[in-house]
Amino acid sequence: MRPLAVLVGPIVLLTDFSTRDWFVGVMRGVLAERAPQTAVLDLCHDVRRGDVREGAFMLRASVQYYPAGTVFCCVVDPGVGSNRRALAARCNGRFFVAPDNGLLTHILNDSADVHSVENPDWLSSKPSATFHGRDIFAPVAARLAGGAPLKECGPRLDDWARLDWPAVAWRREGAHGAIIYVDRFGNLITNIDCEEFGAKFPRAADSALLLRAGSAVIQGCVLGYSSQRPGELLFYRGSAGLFEIAVNLGDAAQMLQLRAGDPVEIRIPE
Repeated sequence: MRPLAVLVGPIVLLTDFSTRDWFVGVMRGVLAERAPQTAVLDLCHDVRRGDVREGAFMLRASVQYYPAGTVFCCVVDPGVGSNRRALAARCNGRFFVAPDNGLLTHILNDSADVHSVENPDWLSSKPSATFHGRDIFAPVAARLAGGAPLKECGPRLDDWARLDWPAVAWRREGAHGAIIYVDRFGNLITNIDCEEFGAKFPRAADSALLLRAGSAVIQGCVLGYSSQRPGELLFYRGSAGLFEIAVNLGDAAQMLQLRAGDPVEIRIPE
């Protein structure tokens, strides 16, 4: 097969494959054959096995830091081999290839150009029922990185899977939300957006904010980890633009026995 010329790129990989097995390496091999001049970058390969929600959050936190033209090849796919569709899309100047299972919940909007991947010329000759990363998603990503028109992959869609994501309840006294992600340090990332909170409560001083989560009651939003002594709880505006809970040099998830889905509240004391 003749390699495609590079018109866009890089290709960014997000999977739950880890690097213990050969799966990521084989996907890279397919990309090296079909788009040899395209840079291939790794966003993460340690999404928890089959955790579409976790993968969706990683994309939410990361996509904006890649340039226009980037092709995201995303494989967190517990439904591989079923009748779920494969998607190829363009949104906000970037391309996305992923299973239609909600992985692109935070990415696709009403202006997105979304297609069902159905053109056999874009795929491996005999796609496996268990390794679509190699046989469908990587070949499609290579095509897009080579400048092939998105519309050639298959019919346009106006419906795609979306995750039922927890919404923030805004009240007069503050916000009721949930923990949506726990990172490897045990930091608890909430769904309460810092900028939106500031817009709704412009006069609220950080020092007056009160956070409740599980057994924890934390007074005052601080700048970062070192604002508290080692072993002490804190909450702060995280790098993803969301309020987070942490323990300086510790593990907040373990200390509080909290996980994704558990409720959290930020109040402005009267």
